Amino acid sequence: KILHGLISGLSCGCRMQKHELGISTKPAVNLGAPALLTATLAHNIITGCWQLQLVKALGNNELTVKEMLSQVGLKHRETFLANYLNPAIKDGFVRLLYPDSPRHPRQKYLLTVKGLAAFQELQH
Repeated sequence: KILHGLISGLSCGCRMQKHELGISTKPAVNLGAPALLTATLAHNIITGCWQLQLVKALGNNELTVKEMLSQVGLKHRETFLANYLNPAIKDGFVRLLYPDSPRHPRQKYLLTVKGLAAFQELQH
């Protein structure tokens, strides 16, 4: 599965619980004791969790940045863009409605085929 290995069995720190995302709470790998996460790995897990929340919020919709901020419960636009939306675009989950004009006055964001597959997986 596309998403299962990302945060399975890990506490990602976002507002969505693993059961809300449809992800097993059993660890995919026995990490042993003590299990140490590097800062990069921890950042990737947290960012991945927010990306999952963004995928779930977008669903089959086209949303503006302001609408996405509201859906995921964040307020700071610049942090949202830098840490969550842009990585989701870079990772191929989200695309721009007007890709040739990023500052288009009616710009909206929607899921790519990869994002839709992840969304469908979250629904099961």
